[in-house]
Amino acid sequence: MNSTSNRDGGTCGPNNPCEVDETGTMVHRGRGYAARTAAISVCVGAGSTVDLDAGKCTPPRP
Repeated sequence: MNSTSNRDGGTCGPNNPCEVDETGTMVHRGRGYAARTAAISVCVGAGSTVDLDAGKCTPPRP
């Protein structure tokens, strides 16, 4: 898991996540977020490069 949270209610950016949908951007102060990352391990190749076209590479879709 990779996780982060929006602690101060600031705008979207590094270490300050938000939600985006068809109506725009929403910031929720104090909300935490997590994403599963195990499925992307097959996308990492030699030299720690990421190859999204690798055979079994199926990154999660939003």
